Amino acid sequence: MSGLRLFIPTKGRIDSQHTLTALPSTWHRRITIVCPPDEMKAHHERWPNVRVIAQGSNVRGIADARAWIFGWASRNNIEKIAMLDDDIRFAARVKTLKRFKGIGETVREWGLLKDVDPDLGKLVNLEPGDERLNTMLFGLEKKLDKYAHAGIHARLMSNNHAYEWRLNTRIQQVYAYHVPTVVANCVIGRKIMRDDFDYELQLLTRGFPCVVYCWVVGEQARGFHGKGGQDTSRTLAINNADAYKLAKLFPGLVTVVDRQYNKMPRKEVIVHWRKAAKQGEASEFL
Repeated sequence: MSGLRLFIPTKGRIDSQHTLTALPSTWHRRITIVCPPDEMKAHHERWPNVRVIAQGSNVRGIADARAWIFGWASRNNIEKIAMLDDDIRFAARVKTLKRFKGIGETVREWGLLKDVDPDLGKLVNLEPGDERLNTMLFGLEKKLDKYAHAGIHARLMSNNHAYEWRLNTRIQQVYAYHVPTVVANCVIGRKIMRDDFDYELQLLTRGFPCVVYCWVVGEQARGFHGKGGQDTSRTLAINNADAYKLAKLFPGLVTVVDRQYNKMPRKEVIVHWRKAAKQGEASEFL
């Protein structure tokens, strides 16, 4: 199947599906909710036009869920998928310029343009079904004809970038993949927080660049570590240990740093995405 299929892994959030509520109803026939077996009936009742499937019995967290989705899509000959967080609040540029359509990097001119026209730097929260969501989703679908992975930019700092698409930077909230390429080139299902980082780094270092959409962006509707989802599997101890695990997997590309959040210290990582892509350009996998 060549069309883009959307998968929303979810747990414990039957009554608050922010992402699904936001997406245009025309996409419902392409959406699959992946949930624990005991939540299937409730999701069926609330979303009768959306496919609902039970995740495997071995799924214990989001890393397991994503691995399970890769396996299910591969077995069912689905080539293009996007895995979406279940709690996305989408936003879009108030104003865009045609000359920045397509892929490009930040230009000095952009800051000057924003000073003259502040609307260029503004974002607006999107209402459900906004046409700009279609533009983003169909854009991801088309990009997967050429790229092995794609996605959208986080809302934070996204308005510092002029172009519609950026190359080789962090993907957040919406993770699009060409399944056969991922299955052939990646280790699937490593039990690690930041498994999204893991897949992106695996692909970049194996010579597969990515594209990230900037004119529609996302953020967590519930805020960090919102109730439900993976809140029981993302403990501070696991977070800190897995930060070092990721750095060990990708030496020279991941740096572990200390961060303070509400007076609670936590290990975070700085990922050198462009360096990873450069490493991939010389990769034997090319």
